[in-house]
Amino acid sequence: MGDRVRRSAETAEQLSVYVVEDSPILADLLVRLLDTHPGIRVCGRSRDSATATADFRALRPDVVILDLMLQEGSGFDVLAAMESWSVRPVVLVLTNHSTPMCRAAARELGVPEEYFFDKTTQIMDMFRVVANMSVPPAASHRSTAAPGRYRE
Repeated sequence: MGDRVRRSAETAEQLSVYVVEDSPILADLLVRLLDTHPGIRVCGRSRDSATATADFRALRPDVVILDLMLQEGSGFDVLAAMESWSVRPVVLVLTNHSTPMCRAAARELGVPEEYFFDKTTQIMDMFRVVANMSVPPAASHRSTAAPGRYRE
């Protein structure tokens, strides 16, 4: 994986994460969970594809946690909109729709299989991936760099 976190000086201590989830209860849970990690800062959230896409351009999050089925639009709409961007956040899909067809469609739009999670069983797995992204490479004992923000 060629992803690497690149943060600006003002946010170098924290990974900025944006949550796209149409269930207010689950969105609140995800924000609270992410807020427990000192290296993660939730920079925004939305319930629909249009707001999410506009916010990404303005907020430039490092990571996006993306549901596929939204109140208006879909996560696939968001992924398709980002395809032409030269700079884009790392996207992790968290969905109840983890069928082989949805996984294949997400892969086609740039989401690696290891960043695709089922809401019913893998929320903590997704959290661990995001938490590992927040560790600066110098603090990591792994030989490979932590995955992260921009793919160019």
